[in-house]
Amino acid sequence: MGTTYSLPEEVLTTKVAQYSFRISKELYALRATSKSGLALAQRGLSSSCSFLCRHVHFRGEADPRRDEAVGRVFGAGCIRLSAHVRSPERIAALDAFVRRTNGGLFSLNLWTCDVTAEALLRMCQASPKLTKLRGPSSVAIPDSTVISISAACPDLN
Repeated sequence: MGTTYSLPEEVLTTKVAQYSFRISKELYALRATSKSGLALAQRGLSSSCSFLCRHVHFRGEADPRRDEAVGRVFGAGCIRLSAHVRSPERIAALDAFVRRTNGGLFSLNLWTCDVTAEALLRMCQASPKLTKLRGPSSVAIPDSTVISISAACPDLN
């Protein structure tokens, strides 16, 4: 057992959570240190101390399971999301990631995604705090969907 495992829970939550995580590798390492590590990493992500991990990029054609894993770890703290995905599996993983943010997204960039109008509306309904949205450039979005998005996200600019 490592020394982190033997620390009392209150020490982990009051002292270690204050540590400023600069790169996501540190959060992955913390997650693996003890039973409390995952919860501690998630608490750290949802606080302002983890600013650099709060903007997530989905790029390329990675495995959708990787996207789902990133969503489980970083979803709760993500406030800005940029995606460059085209396959239906990756779009589904992206949709699941957006739901894992628990409505915390402020910015969503889907400019180069092949997201359907229905999927875009679902993501916006799951993100009522959105202030910035860049929709897909290659997909026609009906006026009725735009009206529904504006109702779901009243703070959009």
